[in-house]
Amino acid sequence: MNMKLFSIKLLIPLVFISFLTVIGQSPPLKDIRFEEGGYSLVGIFAHHKDHPLQKRLGEFYTDDILVLNSIKKAWTFRRPSPQHACGYHYYISILRDGVSVKSYAINLECHEIATESGSFIFPDKLLEALKPDVKKLYRRYREFDSIAAARNYWLVIRSDKDLVFADKPRWLDFEGTFGFVYKCPDNCPSFSDRDKYTEIVKAQISQTYSGSQFELRQNGGTSHGEVFFEIQSDRNFYDKFDLYKLDRDSYFGGKWKPHALDLYSFWKTEHDVPKR
Repeated sequence: MNMKLFSIKLLIPLVFISFLTVIGQSPPLKDIRFEEGGYSLVGIFAHHKDHPLQKRLGEFYTDDILVLNSIKKAWTFRRPSPQHACGYHYYISILRDGVSVKSYAINLECHEIATESGSFIFPDKLLEALKPDVKKLYRRYREFDSIAAARNYWLVIRSDKDLVFADKPRWLDFEGTFGFVYKCPDNCPSFSDRDKYTEIVKAQISQTYSGSQFELRQNGGTSHGEVFFEIQSDRNFYDKFDLYKLDRDSYFGGKWKPHALDLYSFWKTEHDVPKR
């Protein structure tokens, strides 16, 4: 990573950020050593997009180590916040080589940041102070006619130096998803009893369809001893799946649901990648 020298103009807001630090608490970024290189921070619009601060700040990123360390020092939170049901304005992600390693959600109306350690009071001025030091992030959206075209586009953009971030799409590994209902042999007397059946069911599927690629996860259940499972797979796996009963017309109980072939990505520049 190339470090840029900061002018006096850029140092002023960084000094201001340091005054906003709450003394006596461990910041959520304390374990990250930005000096090791490859790090960046992105701020992406979430549920809400019309807050005045969002209009001034926009979607943004920085990969400057000095700015990252200033944020690390300033973002220290002492006052817990109740979890409000009011959605979020920003998703903040810390990236390492383009892959998210930490994520947070900020609500500017409720003054809340949600972290892995809980929710805390978040002063808006912590974001406002970043404006002179962060760079504009450009959002792109693309739809694809086929999964082959989608996967080819992913390969192309991953080597583009202007790409900042794109979340790994579900269609990269599997074509879609479907669900089925599993009846617990012991009627699952408690909800915690369901967990043990994930590995049991996974082993049964792997043995029955040896060599097939899939991902399995629980997706709830009922108080009558039923467990809902969801499988990520390709369509040909779904077509031959008969280990458990499927209601192939039911959205939740067995209908095939192909992944939407689209992608949001975030860039340093406005130009798009040509189709190949």
